[in-house]
Amino acid sequence: MVRCTSPIGFVIPILYKVIKEDTLFGFFIAGIGIAIPLLFLIMLFDSFNYQQMTFVPFRFIQKNLIENISSNYGVSSPFEYILYSLPLAFNGFSILLIFAIKRHITECRKKELFPYFLVMAISYIYIFSLIPHKEDRFILPIVPFLFLIIG
Repeated sequence: MVRCTSPIGFVIPILYKVIKEDTLFGFFIAGIGIAIPLLFLIMLFDSFNYQQMTFVPFRFIQKNLIENISSNYGVSSPFEYILYSLPLAFNGFSILLIFAIKRHITECRKKELFPYFLVMAISYIYIFSLIPHKEDRFILPIVPFLFLIIG
């Protein structure tokens, strides 16, 4: 499932990579050559469908964080995703996820690697936990990355 908000979790790992590994030039080239044209095409497609100029990621931020209209659809605890949604998504693997995260952190420290998947998942959960309205489906984009950590 790809949502316009799926890249939210990638912000911190990308910033780390750009700053720590000095990959600003490659990031800049990828942004100009891939991200900007893709965002433009998405904006054109959405604008055509809505019959007005629309940039869905901006509207998401505007409506959910600034205007807070998502509260009209129900308000949940900030810990909803950690205490309910993730255990529901991982079912019997929930216990394994806890141990896998600990092992992943240990392995990354030992090999002096940055835990990109874990930081992305935590960032994603944190940002979405700030929005009062929560649904299990909102965290689906990070589930495959957490299963990779379990593996």
